Amino acid sequence: MDDKLKEKFYEGKSREEITELFFDMFYAALSRRVWLTCGEEGRTWLAAALTAFGRDRGKELVALFEKNGLEKTVPELVRCFDFIIRGVYRLREEEEQGRFQLVVEDSPRLENMKKYGKDECIELYIRTVFPALAAAFSAEIRITGAQISLAEGQIRLLIEGPGASGGAFSGRSLDRGKEYAAAVKDLYDTMYGFIAAEVMEKAGAEGEQIVRRGIRDFGMFRGRRLRMMHEEEGLERNLFNLMDYYDIPSVEGYHEDKEVFTPVQDICNVETCNHFQRWRDKGMLRYGVMYCEEVHNAFWTAYNENIVVWQPEILTRGDGRCRFVTKIEE
Repeated sequence: MDDKLKEKFYEGKSREEITELFFDMFYAALSRRVWLTCGEEGRTWLAAALTAFGRDRGKELVALFEKNGLEKTVPELVRCFDFIIRGVYRLREEEEQGRFQLVVEDSPRLENMKKYGKDECIELYIRTVFPALAAAFSAEIRITGAQISLAEGQIRLLIEGPGASGGAFSGRSLDRGKEYAAAVKDLYDTMYGFIAAEVMEKAGAEGEQIVRRGIRDFGMFRGRRLRMMHEEEGLERNLFNLMDYYDIPSVEGYHEDKEVFTPVQDICNVETCNHFQRWRDKGMLRYGVMYCEEVHNAFWTAYNENIVVWQPEILTRGDGRCRFVTKIEE
């Protein structure tokens, strides 16, 4: 395996940036599928799900602030916003005490969403998640206005609330001491769970199929993207190259054991997976198993249409491990 070539497929991005990229790709694929399939009704479902997601994140921050003895003020809250939309933040207090203006610019996450998503879905994300998070974080803090310029890549939020700060800290280090990429992955899993729950509650069996199609859209996009990158480098589209030159670095909380690994066959077992752990902790395994059943098959068959994937055991289904039996059948 050529480490320099492997790094090339990460496009110069850090682990954190790659994790953000796939969060944004997934939101783009899932929200587009819901909106385009269900129209205005789908928009309403997405808004409700993203509001629930924002509230959940706000409640998590409350627990973290209380644990660390930190004041719930506007500046301290804003330092945690980079988990939602990372960028260059400028927070300015207005002449009237307790009123702030936050400007977010140069956001790679906003660029990701613009590249892969639907503009209306991006604006909906910003207009729902930020206010819901702030309201759940403190009854004294509220976002009273939002101006979004996707063309300029800029977000302006008007925020009211207490401004005295008890000391500076990094929002990243506060998040349970976990690395930033792992924390963003947690939010990826949770956001998906809330969207799946809302769509399935409102549309039943049809809603489940809409969510599954959104997952497949995401997997197919990743597969086509990786296939193009490998073809540009002259790599044969076999299982060696698929797994060795993947589109994301390995992450903590995931471990696999290979039983068979050849260019045309890969049999492996996974006993620990941070996606599973997050969905289990959030009571979202019902939606987690849908993701697991759809994403790998869509991804790998889009990379090579002759790949056949069989998953006889899946952690989110209640099995003791995930087992993948993957072959290339000419």
